[in-house]
Amino acid sequence: MPDPGTDFERLVADFCGRVWNPEHIKINRMIEGRELDIQIESDEELVLIECTIERGKKKAEGDISKIRDMRKAILGDAAHKKVRGYFVTQHDPSPEVHKVAEENGLWIEACSFPAFINKHNCSSTYLLERGRSQFGSVRNPADETVKLMRNQYIEVPLRAVGTSQVISLGRIVQDVLNGQQAVRMILTGDFGIGKSMTFRELYFRLAEAYATGLTYRFPMYINLKDGAFDENDDAIDLIERHAKGINLRSQRDKLVHAWKADCCTLFLDGFDEVVSSGFDRITSPRSLRFASGHIVREIVRDSHRNTSIFISGRESYYSDFAEMRECLQAGKFMHVSLHDLNEKEVQQLYRKILPSGNPIIFGWLPQRPLLLSYLYFAFGDELKKVHEISSGISPGEGWQTLLDRLAAREAEVAKKASPTQIRRLLDRVALYGRTTATEPPRVTSVQFNQAYHEIFETLPQTSVLPVLMRLPGLSTGGATEDRGFIDVNFFDAAQAGTVVEFIEALGTRDPKALRTDNMRPIVELLRKTRSTISALSAQVAIAALRKRNQLGVLGVALQEALSIPELSECNVVGDIFMCALEQPQIGFRDDLNFINIGGTYFSEVELTADAIAGKVISFNDCIFDRLELDLDPATLGKVRFQSSHVGHLVCSEEVVERLDEIGLHGTVERTSLFDAGNSDILSLNVSNYRKAIKIVLKKLFREHRAAGRVRSTFFRGIGSIKPEFIERALLALAGHRLIFVLGNPALPSSVWHANRAQSTRANMLIDAHVSNDVVFSELEAG
Repeated sequence: MPDPGTDFERLVADFCGRVWNPEHIKINRMIEGRELDIQIESDEELVLIECTIERGKKKAEGDISKIRDMRKAILGDAAHKKVRGYFVTQHDPSPEVHKVAEENGLWIEACSFPAFINKHNCSSTYLLERGRSQFGSVRNPADETVKLMRNQYIEVPLRAVGTSQVISLGRIVQDVLNGQQAVRMILTGDFGIGKSMTFRELYFRLAEAYATGLTYRFPMYINLKDGAFDENDDAIDLIERHAKGINLRSQRDKLVHAWKADCCTLFLDGFDEVVSSGFDRITSPRSLRFASGHIVREIVRDSHRNTSIFISGRESYYSDFAEMRECLQAGKFMHVSLHDLNEKEVQQLYRKILPSGNPIIFGWLPQRPLLLSYLYFAFGDELKKVHEISSGISPGEGWQTLLDRLAAREAEVAKKASPTQIRRLLDRVALYGRTTATEPPRVTSVQFNQAYHEIFETLPQTSVLPVLMRLPGLSTGGATEDRGFIDVNFFDAAQAGTVVEFIEALGTRDPKALRTDNMRPIVELLRKTRSTISALSAQVAIAALRKRNQLGVLGVALQEALSIPELSECNVVGDIFMCALEQPQIGFRDDLNFINIGGTYFSEVELTADAIAGKVISFNDCIFDRLELDLDPATLGKVRFQSSHVGHLVCSEEVVERLDEIGLHGTVERTSLFDAGNSDILSLNVSNYRKAIKIVLKKLFREHRAAGRVRSTFFRGIGSIKPEFIERALLALAGHRLIFVLGNPALPSSVWHANRAQSTRANMLIDAHVSNDVVFSELEAG
């Protein structure tokens, strides 16, 4: 059975073997019938050490007097070499133990194990200074400072890539402390997934283990973005520059010694952020990535075989994992990854940021700690209003805020680029994605370079290529260096930026505005897009125009676009039309009576009587993947389709009877009636109140619409259920935070969203034939 005292003695002896010549060290030496834990003797010095995990004064008196007696037994009365004695404890010695040491001679010192280590490699000093500096990309989302409480961390299991194995931080800490063999690990994940936060927490746990005397290896956390390296730099250069960066320049030699002596655990954060210089023979992105990995390869190769090393970076940086392992000399490293938070983890994060609020999970963005934190901090006041049914955050507002914050974050790596330039670059890359024939859209390296040239008015130099390779929201490049988008909603949101620029140019009513050097490439690309923007893209565009105080030009832009012949047979007018549907009172001007849209491909569009505001609209030679028509008889007569094709039409039975009248007879592949979508619920033998609740929840939780659903949607296909039942169901569900609304809940134009934090409960309410849930009983009783 392991003995803690013996294990501690062995740990101290192991450290001594890394500081002194092992030939000069004797362990458990018997002198005059008494055992000395550690004796270190050379021609220049004699060091006598007693180790203990006990804290009592009596133990200290016995061991310290032993150290004093051993000196005389070894050297006699002659003092021909330097002599030091140490009474080393696992934790800080008490004042009375310090007094015992002082009473036995100034050459004897009582100290904790970390304090003993710090005398030789400045480890404790390092941990103090390192804790004041930034860890990778970690910043406080509230104020962008580097100060962030540890309790903001949400632990998410690490997943071993290619297996079903999950690994906790607790297990990693134990493996490092066991010390039987080095733990070497690469952590990858997309932007904002929590890589730096995870390694920061692991750093603190290992620092705590060191501070309590459980190990002599202290964690050394290096931000790879903090230095520029060339092919002549090595591991020592990396550590010395790291020391300078955290105000320990005078201690750099001790840090280097600690690394060489296997007295630290290495963290190398941000392999995708290394700034390279002096690599004159770089001819391709792949060769650049290999050159950037030089400094990592150097320290991995030269580290002691027992030194644990943790490396992190964006998964999308390398073309594949094989290239990553080669560039980082990490062939034998364990590869783990982080993924989006699950429902429970998002709720934990919400409560850490907004302790008094009821959690809200948005279904229109990836569930990543960074993105969620940005939103929860930026819109915290609105989210805390639990007595109201509105969340105060639209997908458009949310994505507009997120993209601006992400651009500012990336500008820290792209030192000479402004956040505005990074945002416009991301927007332009998304526009190129709209022009590609691949599905899902992918952007070539040539298109990346062209996008950069259009924004920065120069071709990208070698030093900026890493910025292009790590733009947020992009997927792994692959052998051809093509890159896609990690999430369809991210792609949709990024499309809004160039549409906004186009709308603002049209809003000037200046014919020359579209022919400027800035607008010419935008116009050319917009005319080549495969389809119009989505409703989510349109909402982000509206939010951007509102932020720039330019929302009023939307109606002017649509009017101008309709008057330009070269824009009549592409998706450009359709883009602005999609934006106008989101703000019809502004987008459809009073003096705009007729709207003619031709040659346009709509992925999905919903036309309601409220949205089109009585305008006469004609679609000529258009394609609709999905078209929803929620029009009353009067409004239906103002919509015409000529030579158009519809993949899936969703409408009322009355509209089906008038397809020939509106020009859709024989041009629709599939038709669904509003009633059909709710037929399963309408046939249930339950009260109409319960049916109303199920209908609302089904539309929001089972039909995934990032842009939400307008209020009028819920009144379609409800059979004999009274509209007031739907109205009460909406308010009751919002009151219980199952759903939330943007805008006045009484208006048909209000937009409703599912609160994904309530997914489990919502699905139960939809599927259960019998349920005692309070939302049912309240509605039926009221």
